[in-house]
Amino acid sequence: MKPITPTKILFGSVYVNAQAIGLNPVQALKLLKFTSAAELRTHWNYRALGFSIAEARDALAIACSRKSRHGRNQPCLTPYQFCPRVQNYFAMRAKRHAMRVKRDADRRANLHQLSLYEEASSIERIMELTGGYGYGYGCRIALGDSQLLILRIEDVTWSDKKSRHWPESRETTYQTKLMSAAGDTLASSSFPARRGDWLAEAGKCLGLPIGLKCSVSQTASMIPVSSEIHRGIKITRLRLFGTGFEMCCAESFGINYHAATRLEAIRGLVGKARAHRRNLVGDDKTITMAQVKKLNFCPTGIAAFLDAIDLDGRKSLKAGEIRSAMRGVDITPWATELKMMGLIE
Repeated sequence: MKPITPTKILFGSVYVNAQAIGLNPVQALKLLKFTSAAELRTHWNYRALGFSIAEARDALAIACSRKSRHGRNQPCLTPYQFCPRVQNYFAMRAKRHAMRVKRDADRRANLHQLSLYEEASSIERIMELTGGYGYGYGCRIALGDSQLLILRIEDVTWSDKKSRHWPESRETTYQTKLMSAAGDTLASSSFPARRGDWLAEAGKCLGLPIGLKCSVSQTASMIPVSSEIHRGIKITRLRLFGTGFEMCCAESFGINYHAATRLEAIRGLVGKARAHRRNLVGDDKTITMAQVKKLNFCPTGIAAFLDAIDLDGRKSLKAGEIRSAMRGVDITPWATELKMMGLIE
């Protein structure tokens, strides 16, 4: 049989083309995988048929068996796939899936953010954690099953001059976010500065319940939840936004004292009443530099006293802060002035 030329493609079965070169389609497919001419000649003497290596590969290409496409899975189409209602259903399902993915990502971000900040359990602790460079820049507060996050964000603009040590401008913003136990964001707000009863205003923006600001509550964010009379002393229990941390206020004869527990509030009220009878100023009394100067205290003595108790540079102080700072310090040089101000007996 005369061999076919590689350039001539026979019409019909691939098996006929393979027979023309003395092979079957399966053998032709295996030989086509060899890339080396010497290796191909060890399995098939194509030179005996008058082929060059290029012509031999062309002949194998038209004689080898090809992969069958008859076993490929056909799509199963139903008339319902083209129904508008079915298409809307698939679109809504894809939309809900995207919303779930975004919700899970937001939950993880919120829970991670909560883990970065310390929990505050008093008004004083909230002020410390959000108020100064040495105390941090945020806190979290438990409100029943939810969490309140308060962040202090400060933007500072520095000069490009190396000789300038102070920033050109500074802007402080406070952000609050109310989260559920699962980490969902329930509400959020922001305000430029802590002015007035800022905690109550933040709670109002978040939709939290607030009360009335008075001498007992001190801030509208602390809501009275119960009250009782104990030996002539009125004890009022207050909670932050009605569900947060608890504070007690002991009140008698127009004097009140706030503390974390009922016993501490009663003890503080008794001590405050005794100090009031001794003409001592209360711990919450604000003492300003102008008031001190009216008593004709010399500026040198004032500066030395503030430096001794590490409160230099302050223009106004609470009497309780001064008393706390004086502990362990020899105040003998200023004893007369301190008695005149009502800070010591």
